[in-house]
Amino acid sequence: PFDGADADGLVRAADDALYAAKRGGRNRLAIAGEEMPSEHMSATGIDPALQAQILSSSTMALAASATEEEVVRVGAQSLGRLLQKVPGARAAVLGRAEGNLQVVAPGPARRLEGEELPDILGSRILSPVPSQMVVPGPELESLFPVISGADHMTVSVAPLLVRDEWRGALVTTSEQPLPHATLGTLSLLAAQLSTALENCELREAARATQQRFSFLEEQLRHKALHDPLTNLANRVLFSEQVDLGLRRRLRSGKPLAVLTLDLDDFKTVNNSLGPARGDQLLVEVAQRLGSNLRSADSLARIDGDEFAVLVEEDGREDALRVAGRILDAFEAPFLLQGREIAISASVGVAFSDSPDQAAEDLIRNAVVAMHIAKAGGRAGCEIFEPSMHSALLERLELRVDLQRALDCDEFIIHYQPILALADGRLDGMEALIRWKHPTRGTLSPAHFISLAEETGLIVPLGRWVMREACRQ
Repeated sequence: PFDGADADGLVRAADDALYAAKRGGRNRLAIAGEEMPSEHMSATGIDPALQAQILSSSTMALAASATEEEVVRVGAQSLGRLLQKVPGARAAVLGRAEGNLQVVAPGPARRLEGEELPDILGSRILSPVPSQMVVPGPELESLFPVISGADHMTVSVAPLLVRDEWRGALVTTSEQPLPHATLGTLSLLAAQLSTALENCELREAARATQQRFSFLEEQLRHKALHDPLTNLANRVLFSEQVDLGLRRRLRSGKPLAVLTLDLDDFKTVNNSLGPARGDQLLVEVAQRLGSNLRSADSLARIDGDEFAVLVEEDGREDALRVAGRILDAFEAPFLLQGREIAISASVGVAFSDSPDQAAEDLIRNAVVAMHIAKAGGRAGCEIFEPSMHSALLERLELRVDLQRALDCDEFIIHYQPILALADGRLDGMEALIRWKHPTRGTLSPAHFISLAEETGLIVPLGRWVMREACRQ
């Protein structure tokens, strides 16, 4: 193992041997770790071809360095290889640590207080300009403790700059001044390390930016798929959950049910107590429903005062038990700022009977059953049947026809006499409204009064009856 026992170290050692063989002439064999004299050696024992090879191999190693620590390690290794033939050579990679210097490589990191270095050495190390100077040996002992007994040493400094800001320096010592070519190689190596450090900072900044974008994207997705008032899943997310449940049902064969519920007379609470109290009631309802459901059940708010539950368990009875727990949850009144509010809910249940059923169709069937339950009275529960769909369509058509009937005078009044039982005398009359529907014939109030109440048409309809009865 050369330069460490890793694959990159072995490749670099083989490259060194290849360059050594080329320098020796044709058909030469060089073995890594063994000297091969070259006529191109400089006075300091540094081979220019080896310098080029070191820069080349450090470029490849730095390209794969992901952290500043890895960059410094590669720099220290390359610096050591560059100066291995230089008499009295010592090398260090310096960086800044909380206002002071830190020897980050080679060996364990250690801090240097600013006053430990001579002024001239400190100013040169922190300078953005490469330099070379002669320094008394004892003054270098704080930086290189292994130096002892040397009168003077040549110190060469190549700064590490990132966007023109000092990040560190390559510092070397030698008995003789380094030749110009070697200083150039030192500066090129420093430039490589500076670029690698900048790339590390850019990667870290890009990673931080990506994390921020991921966080924002997750927030936007959460807002897009959740109800802002109750923080429950909204209709879009609930539809996705039902769709996934239907896919699981194809593999497992287990039944799946969707329950929808609507608060009875919520409009009255909202109008009498105000929208803020109405919103508070919806939050309380969501919390109470969540506490009464199982962890496997999915709860969502799909419309104003409509909620939905996805049940994926065994048997229809299980879904009906969930529906029972939902109705029981409304038996106790809700407390809103010291005021007790009693409210009930109507529940519709739909089961997945067809293998190719769509999620929206299943939700719609549950809503249809819920409206049928609501039309039948408070706190009811209905299971969807195919006939309900046609009944609901008929009801929707009647709602549209009802508005037209008021405008077109399609209503008439029948009078029911009120007689005194003692002598049969006529004491008064009861005015009974009837709807002469153009296609359905004469309809009794049972067919349209509830629709008039839901749509608010009950008020103008009542006024019409009073005026017409008095006129007649």
